[in-house]
Amino acid sequence: ASELAPQMKDYFKFNAAMMEPWDGPALVCFTDGTGVGASLDRNGLRPCRYYVTKDKKIILSSECGVLPEIEAEDIVKKGRLSPGRMLWADFAAGTLQGDSEIKESLAASQPFGEWLSETGASMEELLARSGQAGARESPVARYEASDARIASLRTFGYTHEALEL
Repeated sequence: ASELAPQMKDYFKFNAAMMEPWDGPALVCFTDGTGVGASLDRNGLRPCRYYVTKDKKIILSSECGVLPEIEAEDIVKKGRLSPGRMLWADFAAGTLQGDSEIKESLAASQPFGEWLSETGASMEELLARSGQAGARESPVARYEASDARIASLRTFGYTHEALEL
């Protein structure tokens, strides 16, 4: 496996806090009016196959052969989305971008690394700020000292396990 470029690592690290992984099965198709895209869930439980034709049409479906009248000689490209991957067809440019092109473009669009260094904090930094550097006291033990607080946490669905994460 190849090593991710630092810009890509920053992009993924920044966005990891923005959205939890979801388990599908889902094939999501979307558009902004300038193109059309598709994204497959990270487990790849829903198949996604596509054809690109000579006349620049893209046919995307969870099953092959949904349109039987497409002649084999009219198909210039066949493919499938892998788990967690994306595809984007740009109408104006007449291009089809794969997952790596899309994510590289997104990673270059903003200074994610700069934002992380300005606003991010590691667990070690957080513990040091709270005066617990090196301490392994359970977060649950701190809250159990106050019956009112632990009752509130339980009311809103927090468990000991969640607090210890």
